[in-house]
Amino acid sequence: MKDTLSPRDLARAIGVSESSMKRWADDGLVQTNRTPGGHRRIAWAEALRFIRESGSSLVRPELLGLESLGPKAGAEGEILHDLLASGDGDGAFSFLTSRFLDGATLVSLFDGPLRAAMQRLGELWRHESRGIFVEHRATDICLELIRKLRAGLPLRADSPVAIGGAPAGNHHGIGSLLAATVLEECGFRASNLGPDMPLEVLAGGARETGARLVWVSVALVENEEEFVSELRGLARSCGDASCGLAIGGSAVGLERLAERAGVAFGRDLAALASYGRGFLAATR
Repeated sequence: MKDTLSPRDLARAIGVSESSMKRWADDGLVQTNRTPGGHRRIAWAEALRFIRESGSSLVRPELLGLESLGPKAGAEGEILHDLLASGDGDGAFSFLTSRFLDGATLVSLFDGPLRAAMQRLGELWRHESRGIFVEHRATDICLELIRKLRAGLPLRADSPVAIGGAPAGNHHGIGSLLAATVLEECGFRASNLGPDMPLEVLAGGARETGARLVWVSVALVENEEEFVSELRGLARSCGDASCGLAIGGSAVGLERLAERAGVAFGRDLAALASYGRGFLAATR
């Protein structure tokens, strides 16, 4: 992954002439910055946006810092599983980025092949002790590649703030990081407070930042009564501030607990994206 690209490299990556790329830059179709020496550079996120929106084909992925994986047989989740299981982080990132450039949304990639791959990897420990190593390594790779994909999303300074995390007792950060990335794809500026975040602290963070939406990603509930009480407190705080609240995750019985607290529950990231887009539309 490159932070910036020259117009020449982006042109060669998609198989067009450098003069065409410079003309598009002059016309404002591609946003460029100037180095102190006066040379044009194109930000990574801007290069991805242009490729997606122009429908360009990526003919030389290595010029964008991506691996050329070639054609692969099998379902997307199976392909990604094999890359993650073998520890091929660059390959996994290149695979997901290529699908993103082909027009897939991040939420569809996260709910689809990434979820399928990680569910399979999460079962390995049942069959062999090495499965624990493979799963933990894959989790670390996933955290890194999600951050890289998130860096490819355009952000606007005037976008509303969303803030969230995983509550106390939840020590894994993938779910909350995925939620932050999906909300940024929807048009928010997301502040991910990560795992083991007490809900009262999250409420205070929402007030301090003027957040318009709060998310909670829950993989484990240790004490149901305490959790429902804390969730009710967070819901009251969000209501007082006219701030949206979204909760989801893989915790057993989470939908029932959310209902007890009077909070809407989303089964997947697509539901979060739908809620986020609807909230933005209503507030605008």
